[in-house]
Amino acid sequence: IIRAKFEKLFHSKTTTDKLTTDELTQSICRITTFYQKLIQILMELRLQILCALSLQDSLISSLWQFLNNIGPTCGLKELLKIYETNKENYHPIFDLLQLFCNLCSYLATVLDEEEMYKEQKYLTLESWSQLCLFLNQFVYRLIRIEFERTTTTSPKLKLENNQLYKTLHQLLILLHERNSRKSFTPDSHWLIREVKSSSSFMADLERDDSCAFYLLEQIPHILTFKDRVKILQMFIEHDKEKECNEVSSLRHHLRNYYEIHRTNLFGDAFQALRNASSTVWKNTIRISFINQQGLAEAGIDQNGIFKEFIQEVTRQTFDPAFNLFKVTENRTLYPSPISDRTENYLHLFNFIGKILGKAVYEQIVLDIELAPFFLRHLISRKNVNYSCFDDLMFLDRDLYNNLNFIKHYDGDVSSLTLTYSIDEDVLGEVVTYDIIPCGRHINVTNDDKIVYIHRMSVYRTYTRIKNQIKMFTEGFKTLMKPEWVNMFSVPELQQLISGESSDVDLEDLKSNVVYQGGYHRTHPVIKWLWQTLEQDFSREERALFLRFVTSSSRAPLLGFRSLNPPFTIRCLESSEHEEEGDSLGRIFRNMVTINRTSSERLPSSSTCFNLLK
Repeated sequence: IIRAKFEKLFHSKTTTDKLTTDELTQSICRITTFYQKLIQILMELRLQILCALSLQDSLISSLWQFLNNIGPTCGLKELLKIYETNKENYHPIFDLLQLFCNLCSYLATVLDEEEMYKEQKYLTLESWSQLCLFLNQFVYRLIRIEFERTTTTSPKLKLENNQLYKTLHQLLILLHERNSRKSFTPDSHWLIREVKSSSSFMADLERDDSCAFYLLEQIPHILTFKDRVKILQMFIEHDKEKECNEVSSLRHHLRNYYEIHRTNLFGDAFQALRNASSTVWKNTIRISFINQQGLAEAGIDQNGIFKEFIQEVTRQTFDPAFNLFKVTENRTLYPSPISDRTENYLHLFNFIGKILGKAVYEQIVLDIELAPFFLRHLISRKNVNYSCFDDLMFLDRDLYNNLNFIKHYDGDVSSLTLTYSIDEDVLGEVVTYDIIPCGRHINVTNDDKIVYIHRMSVYRTYTRIKNQIKMFTEGFKTLMKPEWVNMFSVPELQQLISGESSDVDLEDLKSNVVYQGGYHRTHPVIKWLWQTLEQDFSREERALFLRFVTSSSRAPLLGFRSLNPPFTIRCLESSEHEEEGDSLGRIFRNMVTINRTSSERLPSSSTCFNLLK
């Protein structure tokens, strides 16, 4: 019925007036209202209804064509006008829009990469991109409209109870997350021109503007990544000031100095800080290293020694040999499923989460890369579904391919004799795990193969390590508030942890270097250094140089001006730089790839102070 009505409707041009007066349009809206009400009332059958409707290829395309016929950007201006002028913010056209968005949310969850990006089933990538633009603008305007209205009802509460807003927002966040995993839109596609000025938006936040905070909570992607990093740092600075004021009265009772033996670095760190309060973690922690002879190492901890402490603890704990983390096929880290055989493993994961949270809190860049399906759990967005099946490709490509085969299998799946269970090799012993209760006794059929694929994906990426993830996340959020973390996508969160992955910006480094011991920017050795880095070193060697000095191969997110302590070059013996005939390229290359014994003076570094000597 609806297909026939759409075909008839498309023979005539849809106008704004027809949205409210045309009988054919109203008839289509009534049918979509019926389905939309079914979805809302019969929640247990929601997925089955959406699945059945999605099988009608022409329905999705017809709804999409209908929206495009209303006006530019899917009739954005016209639909907003209807919303603003209607006291109840309701019109049958919104049921049609919600049904379309619910179907798109379902498709964005179940379509694999082959179907969405190559085959472009249901909608083309260009259509998905246009839909994102429409949703982004529409959701932004709905928030603005409600906060600009003078009513006794809280705008936030009104939006939370607004079914149209919730449906559109859910799809928007789902598509943004899918885009962050594999892009199908331009980089600037998600930005809103009205909030392009980060300084004015930050000023609104400083004034505790409720609309600005709600925009940041609901659609943070409308600001650039670097603007959100600046906002995060502003929040952290405010948090530090608050903690500092609170701790001033406890100064005599607060312990912030710890001795750590290098021979038992992780053990000492765990025992010293495992029960420390959030106040201790958020304030300055002083570390004194004890060497192998039992003597305290010389040095004043001005963030540099603590930075080394954080980096050494993470290097040890994220090492797969430590048995807490495993490595995926593409060299990213996630909690080991057999880490539960380690004593106090849950307390250890909570502690490691705090260490990572402290690193981000203090802008300490770490040379670790976490698996996307693991990082995703640090971001706690509500009411947003995502596909664990897509995550599976990062963990187990073979299993992903096998499940994909089952998904597209035309024959009788029951002939494959699959059950809701999985066999795994645990320390040389094959163990069978049920992915649903009594799963080893339940056969997979054509009717439930999608459920099987979903259950298997959830088990592999979450269920078997859920306790480790829970404790790690709790530890991380001891320092990093959920509303801060939720401002970022999974790839962006990885950048917060490990810094900028692009080539070292030498001009930025030159502008933010401190010279000591007689060196200055026009000194011959300094000129040779920059010339060697720029002309002789490859991108990989420049990263190694940065790692040699700072212990990280990546630059800070906001550039080297935010490096703490600042990048410093110190001259130890001024007579040496005047020697002639030395190959500077060879000397500087040797400092990152020393492979021979030499009596020559070679450059050295103190990574805890970001110091090149």
